Amino acid sequence: MKALIAVVVMIGLAVGGWWGYSRLEKDLHIDVEASEIQASVGAMFPLKKCMLACMEFHSPIVQFAPNADRVTFATQMRASLGPIEMPGRVAFDARLRYDPQTAAVYLADIRIPEAELSGVPPEIVGLVKQHGPLVASAALQDKPVYRLRDAGTLGAVAERGLKSMAVTDGKLRLTFQWIKP
Repeated sequence: MKALIAVVVMIGLAVGGWWGYSRLEKDLHIDVEASEIQASVGAMFPLKKCMLACMEFHSPIVQFAPNADRVTFATQMRASLGPIEMPGRVAFDARLRYDPQTAAVYLADIRIPEAELSGVPPEIVGLVKQHGPLVASAALQDKPVYRLRDAGTLGAVAERGLKSMAVTDGKLRLTFQWIKP
């Protein structure tokens, strides 16, 4: 009889353990506010590059597009060709890339979907859209816009595999595998 009770208790513990494990949260979410990315990106500006003409980008404002892995930042811009200055506005957008070695998020694949310059023909605006991402990429792609370790997050989290990165509820959500399979 004692053996039967011991078997029933063991089965109960096994079923209870399985039930608890199956209900356990297997992912860890870290939500990053746009203001945190804004502080990092803002510190990297102004960006300026001169060849035949100069392009300078300043005063970025970071925005998250819902359900995307890209971040948008609108900047003021000034293009100059000798003494002629052309002020305007440019919107960059960039894919976010997580590097597990540095436990940091970087900008990648920078594009300019929108550009406006005062008193400038459309061909010149096209050149800004074409060459502006090169200026931004050269200056921004190797600089992290968010570091897990700087944010006080446990270093062990950074070693976990990144499962997904998307904008949810106006925040950048980094989802890590909590329990290694």
